[in-house]
Amino acid sequence: MSDKIKYTDLLRNKLLQQKEVYENFKNNKCPSVCYKRYEDAEWGVRDENYQNRLRLSYYMLYEKIDDEKVSAALFEEELKDRETNDFQGIGDTITILTQFLKKYNTDGKYTPLFERAKEANFDCCCGYDVDNVIDDNIENNDIRDCIYLAKAMDYMDIMEELVEYWKQTETEWNRHNAYDLIHFNEVLNKQKDNEEIYKQLLLSVDKENVRDTASAYSNIIGYYIKIEDYKTAYKYLTELLGGYNLDEIKNIRLYDYILEYGLEIIANAPEFSNELWNWAKPELQNKKDGMFGNLYKKGIKAAKAVNDPYSQKLEKEYIAWKKKVGI
Repeated sequence: MSDKIKYTDLLRNKLLQQKEVYENFKNNKCPSVCYKRYEDAEWGVRDENYQNRLRLSYYMLYEKIDDEKVSAALFEEELKDRETNDFQGIGDTITILTQFLKKYNTDGKYTPLFERAKEANFDCCCGYDVDNVIDDNIENNDIRDCIYLAKAMDYMDIMEELVEYWKQTETEWNRHNAYDLIHFNEVLNKQKDNEEIYKQLLLSVDKENVRDTASAYSNIIGYYIKIEDYKTAYKYLTELLGGYNLDEIKNIRLYDYILEYGLEIIANAPEFSNELWNWAKPELQNKKDGMFGNLYKKGIKAAKAVNDPYSQKLEKEYIAWKKKVGI
């Protein structure tokens, strides 16, 4: 990105494409911002056009477009999503639209809509507030704000440019901004770029701090499992198990992640399965009341991979656990 172009200009220029969308919606010719139900295999009922409304709402916010009719119509469409979305959520769209309509609510005509929004779902009930405000000056966003805005609006081309600019402006790298970069790379489908970052984080961690060390190992093991490099994942897992006393983290979620990763390696890499099962099986047996869904499912797969009849016991316990928690 040229130094002559501010990062806010990059985002603003992209949002200016919404001018045509705004004009079309104003003239009742833009169904792409209206609620459109679809069912996602993983997340359930969603709205195909949520991001389109988010883009248009931010365009109107930053360009300071004062349009009561459009704002009210968009609010109605957004309510349909908030009231039916299986993921629930609040989102910036309804906050921006509430901000617009509050100006016209002196006689309380929009109060019923605000009340519906408050009752739309559990998240709205807890977090929706008519008085919440989003700054309408795009210039007040810093580079990271712009990155997350581009991500939210699915402007991946802009996000990629902004991330590259952000990387150049960071003067001191630490674990916090390194994990930010890992997240950005994952969003941008640049997971391969994270391998070296994970290695550097592991090298830089204070080896006297068992929790931080185990966390760094857990992250790099998880990375290799995600790309199905089970051999390298196994290498780092055995390095962790053989080099550190992990007793102090056995009662926290971090250890469960490590155990889950071990079970995934057992289920997918037969050459390492028997050795790792000798470690993992006693850990599962000692969990007792600390078991949960993913651990059951991965434990069952791992036990079956090594032909251990313990899988049958786990399956029975899993059925009982689901009944207990109401699944």
